[in-house]
Amino acid sequence: MRQPLVLAKLFLENFGDYLGRFDGSSVKGFMRVEESNLLLRPGLKTYALIPWYKGVARFVCDIYTPGSRLVKDPRYVSQKTDEYLSE
Repeated sequence: MRQPLVLAKLFLENFGDYLGRFDGSSVKGFMRVEESNLLLRPGLKTYALIPWYKGVARFVCDIYTPGSRLVKDPRYVSQKTDEYLSE
């Protein structure tokens, strides 16, 4: 499976650590306007081609505040729950 490794390298070279910004206040009840600047970081292992769109792929992203992981991120909640249950 060489393709995901090549894509991960291309991603890091072109985007750095984060894919883009996300305005958390645009989702009702998610974030207040003062703290709405969120960052999207793709999970490189979640890369998958979308079969019905030729040449299009998707990543599932983790959500970060400028300083740390966002505790309201559903993926983060799921990962923390999984860690807790595996103890």
